[in-house]
Amino acid sequence: MLHTWRRLSGNNPSSALLIIFVLVCLLSCNSRNFYRQRIEKLDEGEDKYLVAAAIGEYFHLFPEDITQLPRYADMLMQNGYFAECIDLCNNILQYDKKNWQVYYTRALAFSNIWEFNKSLRDLNTIFTLVKPGAEIAEQYQLTILYNSIYQKILTLDSLIAENPGNSGFYLQRANLYLNMNEPLPAITDYEYCLNLAGFNPDIVYNKLRAEILLKNFDQARKDIERIRSETLSNGLPDPDLLLKMTDDAETYEEMIRQDPDNITGYVEMARIFTFLKIENKAIEYLKSAQKIRPDNNQIKYNMALVYAMGGKTEQARQLVIELEGSGVKIPDQLKKMIE
Repeated sequence: MLHTWRRLSGNNPSSALLIIFVLVCLLSCNSRNFYRQRIEKLDEGEDKYLVAAAIGEYFHLFPEDITQLPRYADMLMQNGYFAECIDLCNNILQYDKKNWQVYYTRALAFSNIWEFNKSLRDLNTIFTLVKPGAEIAEQYQLTILYNSIYQKILTLDSLIAENPGNSGFYLQRANLYLNMNEPLPAITDYEYCLNLAGFNPDIVYNKLRAEILLKNFDQARKDIERIRSETLSNGLPDPDLLLKMTDDAETYEEMIRQDPDNITGYVEMARIFTFLKIENKAIEYLKSAQKIRPDNNQIKYNMALVYAMGGKTEQARQLVIELEGSGVKIPDQLKKMIE
């Protein structure tokens, strides 16, 4: 090796420095490829902590790699490592202040930890950089909605602190949590309300909706049987129907876990959450299906219907226009819903 070095560099110091630079670059590239391949392999498994740890190591070694790191920031966000995602996005934006995709990733991470003002700040920054697409515009409206709900929750926090025996405050806060697709705090508040005020079939029904959202199917079945045993449950869905829906939800969630590319599980879960009037969650499942089959008109129609049922007529109208342009006949009922 030493002889080869001398033969290549001779007595010229500049040549020696150039060779050193080339070797360092080659070693760095090989090292980066090694870590990237490791992260990709880990991402195929189910232990997302290992993925996050490997990304953290890569970030420590190659903090200037603004080509690859944005993708890793998105992976952290998708896997639920929101603080780590934000930290990585902050680093990337020091090098690339106009990367709107990184602002969007950070906005989603902020939203997931209920830092809605910071999320809106990032979304507004995107509007100054690019013309936002439908996804970003929808996220902006959703973040405004969640921020409004969150402010109401903060008000109820203060009221509950002053009046801990008022079951109505717990009920209001539980319903707000459920509207934000936050089932765990909703369930806690529903239980407090039931303990304070006694059995109420409507509250138990809302609690089982939250249990299904949390994928706590066994507890949802117990809530259904509790409703069945009472005579005051008139007006609620039939317990047998609710039980079948709960069993179906468990089946389709397992289908999604075993085969994430099978759209049937996503479409059926969207149907279940539409019935339960948790439209935002239904849309999430349909968007997951659409990523797999972007040209599937049935998925687009289902999305239009759910948007319309949830009062988001503009989003529904845009999808209807797109479907009609593809030759799909839209039922009059849906057209009336978006007029």
